[in-house]
Amino acid sequence: MTRSVYMASFLAIATLTATAQPKHEIALHGSWGLSTLQYTATVGSSKAGTGFNFGAGYTYFFNDTWGISTGLGAASFNSRYTLAAFADAYQTQDAEHESFRYDYSFSGYAEEQRATLLQIPLMAHFEAGKYYAAFGGKIGIPVGTNYTNDLRQLQAKGYFEDRNVWLDQPQYMGFGTFERLHSTGNLKLNTALFVSVEAGMKWELPKTGMHLYTGVYLDYSLFGINRPTGTPIIEYNAAAAGNYCPNSVLMSTASVNPLSVAVKIAVAYDFNSSTNLPAWLHF
Repeated sequence: MTRSVYMASFLAIATLTATAQPKHEIALHGSWGLSTLQYTATVGSSKAGTGFNFGAGYTYFFNDTWGISTGLGAASFNSRYTLAAFADAYQTQDAEHESFRYDYSFSGYAEEQRATLLQIPLMAHFEAGKYYAAFGGKIGIPVGTNYTNDLRQLQAKGYFEDRNVWLDQPQYMGFGTFERLHSTGNLKLNTALFVSVEAGMKWELPKTGMHLYTGVYLDYSLFGINRPTGTPIIEYNAAAAGNYCPNSVLMSTASVNPLSVAVKIAVAYDFNSSTNLPAWLHF
């Protein structure tokens, strides 16, 4: 039974290969639209951003209907977070390793997150007349990530229980009132695994061996790509207590999933239809 199944599969593949007219396309593509780091914040609110995607691709067509595509591209993801006011307290240590409770409150917090991912797709490609569709997956490797934040006002003080003392100064110890603070940092993100679907139309450019693809696509990461640690937004740093030492809100967010819904344009070159290429470029 197993041998019969293998034999039937082999004959089907051989027949397809023998009767099909394989084609090879290379393409350059660009897109723009909703492209964001999607997450749900426990406090405050997040807002989706826009981004780009550009790169090059290759499609091998088994016949006039089906093909398989891969390539290499770069995609940007952007999001924004705001929090009107917040207060928190936790135990920590000062530069002399004395334990105390760090109390802080702030107002007017805004943060922007940005990530650039190197994408490697593997997609099944389907065509019917002028219409096409593609579905499959993409790997997204972070190659550039950062965040910036701004804070209108921060008030911080410390309670030393052993001495029953509150300190709201000096500022070099991280206590007092701080105005108009700004900071930047890097995000720690994992590799993303996207599920991807795409659909649109394919237009022939006469006498060029080229086609124009216009369509829309959806990329959604199946898994969260952040590494949440539960670290507070304002972290007391004994070594640099007088400095502003915030963390990205993504450090305490449960799951961050990149999401893109965008319009795509691609110019593809059909090697098989060309009559003016040098022989070494023909497949």
